[in-house]
Amino acid sequence: MFERIKESWHSLKKSEPGERFQDRYHHHQSRRDGRPGLSVLLRLAGGTVVALLGLVMLFTPGPGLVFMAAGAALLGSESRIVARALDRLEVLVRAARERFEARRRR
Repeated sequence: MFERIKESWHSLKKSEPGERFQDRYHHHQSRRDGRPGLSVLLRLAGGTVVALLGLVMLFTPGPGLVFMAAGAALLGSESRIVARALDRLEVLVRAARERFEARRRR
């Protein structure tokens, strides 16, 4: 199990920013051969639950953003719309971080 998580993490890191989650989506869809199954249902339910837990943790002690990101990544592996949104969000966050760091260096 941990090996699959490690492999998934490495494939995310190898992909280009702005394409990572769509690549992950296409990879999961190609492995599935169009057959919805229990793993799809579990990934969708698990992603939703983890993202909602993250939302709750934003207002209580806990790593809310980490949980929200993990839940979104699970949902993105089964939804092209979510995968595209995550890719766009990643590009926007990277640009904002670069602007912030440039201002901080002044």
